[in-house]
Amino acid sequence: MSKSNTKAQLSSLFSNWETKLAKEATATIETNHDPLAITCSLLRTGVQSFDVINYLKEPNYYSEYIELRLEDRDLAYAYEIRDYFSKKHMLRRIKGDFISPWMNKVDKICEASRKLNVDLLPTLVTLPRYYEDNRFIEGLMKESTSVPSKKNVKPFEEVVEFVAKHYRKTRNSSVFDYYWRTTKNELVRARIPTYDLSYKAWDFVAKQGRVVMNFKTPQVMHLQGYDFNVHCANSDTEINNYE
Repeated sequence: MSKSNTKAQLSSLFSNWETKLAKEATATIETNHDPLAITCSLLRTGVQSFDVINYLKEPNYYSEYIELRLEDRDLAYAYEIRDYFSKKHMLRRIKGDFISPWMNKVDKICEASRKLNVDLLPTLVTLPRYYEDNRFIEGLMKESTSVPSKKNVKPFEEVVEFVAKHYRKTRNSSVFDYYWRTTKNELVRARIPTYDLSYKAWDFVAKQGRVVMNFKTPQVMHLQGYDFNVHCANSDTEINNYE
């Protein structure tokens, strides 16, 4: 095969792929119920995210399967999620804060009732998870004090008390977040990838309740999406029993 023919075939292949993506971006689905409520019901009953997307792409074909799983609590939960993100993003707009492309997609989902663009489905299936993540961290923040600016990091050796362990999954990773609270009511976080078996050691530390933490190289981390800082435990953190 000549180079010119190969080049032409590759060009045709990429052109067809781009056309397919363009069609998917403008294609819409229409369901008999709120697509967010359907998503909540399917995830609640153990359906994987990629399967939820496939079911929503063909709602008529899977209508009986969906109807059997949809309950009033899913409709209520979908309303709760939609209300949360709508108010949160409206407040950001009022304050003039940055609105990301992801947030714009969420707003479109919140505004939809039964009709939705197919390209919004990957975002749709993540909403319940992000909602739970946000409410979890906001609950911790409400009862805690933000650590002073990163510019004023000081040596850290304090008694801390374990607060919670939270599993967090994103598109590219999954982690365990461990949180402790200092006597100053500030948060300390240790973030451990789920593939890192050291999380078992952190589980043991968490079970001790109160311990003394000493950071050789203190670090302060800004929580993404919030005006709030936490201390960060790292690999050189020294941990001793509290007596």
